[in-house]
Amino acid sequence: AYNHAYLTAACWSTIRPGVFFTGKTDGTMDMWDLYSKQNEAVSTIKISESPITDICCNKRGKLLAVGAEDGVTSIVALGKGLSTAQRMEKEVMFEIFEREKKKEGLLEKLRIVERKRKERESKGKSRSPKNIRVRDTAKEEKARLKAIQKADEHWESMLKKLQNGAKDRGIDNKE
Repeated sequence: AYNHAYLTAACWSTIRPGVFFTGKTDGTMDMWDLYSKQNEAVSTIKISESPITDICCNKRGKLLAVGAEDGVTSIVALGKGLSTAQRMEKEVMFEIFEREKKKEGLLEKLRIVERKRKERESKGKSRSPKNIRVRDTAKEEKARLKAIQKADEHWESMLKKLQNGAKDRGIDNKE
């Protein structure tokens, strides 16, 4: 579910490479474990009525100090699941981050391709009056050729009449 509270603080676990914590304006803290669940927090706890301003994990990764805007600092003890390194976690997290990096690279390439396509389309739209002019010019050219053909036919017809009239009068015109 989407939460409208802004993120105000974040901290990575000092022991677990796939665990981090986020504080929000609504005074809650989310605990994330990317090793087990990537699309939602594994736990959310209400720390304060004031926005969370700081989160700090101790060296052993078992305690968090969580500061709120009202000046209250809370100490949160983490359970074994969030404070004990998992087997192969570092390697798995490396692969997850590499996959995300590649995905982001592909998405960036797609954004570039999409931007170029839109630029071509906008250029195509800006060229469309030219295309319309080309079409209009083509129509005009077709009409012009038709008019020339009609004029040629009319000329041929007139020429035949003149030649026939000359023959009738006894004039021999070889053109």
